Amino acid sequence: MVILQRLFFICVNCILSFVYSRHCDITIRVKELRCDCSSRNVTFIPAECPSNTTDLLLMKNNLNSLGKKIFTRYTQLRYLDISSCNISAIDKSAFEKLTLLTELNLFDNPMKTFQGNIFAPLDDLQVLHISHDLLSTYPREAWSDVLNLTKVFTYGGPSNGSFAEIFSVMKNLHYFHCDYEGYVIHNYTFDSFKRTPLKYLCINGGIREIEIDTFAPLEVLSSLSTLGQRFSKLSNTLQALRVFENRQMDELDLSDNFKSYGEYVISADLFAYIGNICVKRLSLRDNDIRLIDASAFQKMKYRNCLETLDLSKNKFDFHQEYIFLYFNFFINIKRIDMSLISGNFIQNVQKQKSDSSRRTRDHGLKTDKQKDYSIRLPSSLEFLNASFIIGHDFGMINSITFKGITRLKIIDFTYTSLADCNYTFNGLQNVVILNVSHFKCGLLNPNLLKSAVNLEQLIMQSSSLSVGLKEDHQGKFLDGLKHLQYIDFSRNAFEDQFRTSTFKSQLDSLQFTMFDT
Repeated sequence: MVILQRLFFICVNCILSFVYSRHCDITIRVKELRCDCSSRNVTFIPAECPSNTTDLLLMKNNLNSLGKKIFTRYTQLRYLDISSCNISAIDKSAFEKLTLLTELNLFDNPMKTFQGNIFAPLDDLQVLHISHDLLSTYPREAWSDVLNLTKVFTYGGPSNGSFAEIFSVMKNLHYFHCDYEGYVIHNYTFDSFKRTPLKYLCINGGIREIEIDTFAPLEVLSSLSTLGQRFSKLSNTLQALRVFENRQMDELDLSDNFKSYGEYVISADLFAYIGNICVKRLSLRDNDIRLIDASAFQKMKYRNCLETLDLSKNKFDFHQEYIFLYFNFFINIKRIDMSLISGNFIQNVQKQKSDSSRRTRDHGLKTDKQKDYSIRLPSSLEFLNASFIIGHDFGMINSITFKGITRLKIIDFTYTSLADCNYTFNGLQNVVILNVSHFKCGLLNPNLLKSAVNLEQLIMQSSSLSVGLKEDHQGKFLDGLKHLQYIDFSRNAFEDQFRTSTFKSQLDSLQFTMFDT
């Protein structure tokens, strides 16, 4: 009987997980009851949500104003989204009884000023989404209402180039995300944050200039993101990082910047503004960078601090052919992303002549002799994304050997294919997940992956395997890969059934296969 009662309880919860009413959708999860009434053109606070609703979504409606004690039905609310609701006024008692509310979203409403200390009842409020100019009007005598805020998201402003003074009392503020309205960030822009424990700052907007001491008031900042600043200058932004010299930081994210002034080369002197910071994660993604000076990585003062490097979606030219070697300066690096970069970048491998004779280095040399190539990577590396690097013509290849990768577990080579797969990968003994989708394996060496003896997941979508495996009568291709659990050979246009021998080494390990077209 007890078992039946438990089953009934589970069933009821399953049914209530997707309950639809005229105005709202209700979803039940563990410790969460969400009532979504967004985009329903309602002009009132719906009363049909359960009284124990924890998350109430009302965005994109037409509420106009919030009257007295309007949310008293929902005393269990932890999250309230009333963004884009055309709200022009909020009564000072509107949020009464919402003592458990931790996050409030007021974005994109026409309200210009506060009528009173509306946040006073919100004892647990920690996350606030609000217009900067609206926040700046909060009554000074009630600034204690925002003492518990840990995260603030703002848009618009500051109209005078300096963030509102109310930030100075936020003694628990760790995270600030702003859509900055001006073109210049001034030395005094962040003065209000001088006494806050701000650790994470993300700036969006159309910034063109960052004054050199802009970030000086942010004395404990450990993560800085300036995203999508396409009109900013590379030289200007990097120099503004000088205030972080000798500081330990978790992250510098300078993605999708610097695209309008033609500054596509990072000199060693410029890169030193980054190198003089002990930063764990660095992203220069999608900046159209053509060249990083050969000595820039070597001269980094704190290169041993770097654990994650993202250089993806840049346009490195042939002058960067030895950048793989530069990675070895980072003895603690764990993740490298160099996907979606210029095709010439693939020229960086160090070629080893199979006859060991010394010849003039020429990556474009055409001979009839198969060659061996090697790539040395840092021994600390755990993840490598080298996908979507269109191949260079190496001529005939015998092998590609990865050296030093004692901890490398995940490799993504999607679309980074050479002319065929008639060679072998060596050095993959520790790799657990390998994606070589969209390789040109119509001509396939059955020993291609022989070294990947600990491989657990193999993804080879759209790799012409229906042709390449046709002559593998003895099942050599996957032979010896005894730990394989997941195989994705989809979109390979298989017509014939697989031979029993194809998966003979995976009889005890294989859990999932995909072959559909």
